[in-house]
Amino acid sequence: MEKEIKQYLNERAKSLLINHISIDDQDKNLITKIFRTKPDRLVSLNIEELRTYLIALTQYYIYFVYQSNLARTKHFISKKIFNDNVTRKIIGIKNGTVAEKMRIACDEDEELKKAELAVAKSEAESKLLEGMEKPILEYINVLKRLVGEAAYHG
Repeated sequence: MEKEIKQYLNERAKSLLINHISIDDQDKNLITKIFRTKPDRLVSLNIEELRTYLIALTQYYIYFVYQSNLARTKHFISKKIFNDNVTRKIIGIKNGTVAEKMRIACDEDEELKKAELAVAKSEAESKLLEGMEKPILEYINVLKRLVGEAAYHG
C-alpha cells in the first residue's frame, strides 16, 4: 500500500507541476544571503536588489511549503504503516496493556523497530517545520513593502 500511495502522490505532484520545485546551490546561497541581511542594510538596498530578494524568497516559500507538506505526508504514511504492523503483532501477545504489548512487539521485531524510528524521525521533522512558513511570509511582506516604497520614491 505504501508503494501505491507514493506512486499516487508522485503522479499528483507531476500533474500540479510541483515535482519540479527545487532549490539549487546558487539559490541556497541567495536565500542564505537574504536571511543574513541585517535590517539596516535591507532598507538601503536598491529596487532591483529588493525585487531579486522578493522573487527568490517567494520561490523559496513555495519550495518550503511543498517540502513541509511532503514531511507531513511522510509522517502520516509512516505512522499508519507502523500502526497497522504493530496491531497485527500485538494480537498474539496475551498479557499487558496495549502500550506494553506494543513495546514488547517492537523490542522483538527489527522491522517494527525501524518503522518506529521512521515514525519518530518524521514526527520530529514535522514538528521542526511546523509554523516556519509564517516568518518567511512576514519577510516576503516586508520586502513587498520596501519594493513599493522604493518604486514610489524612486
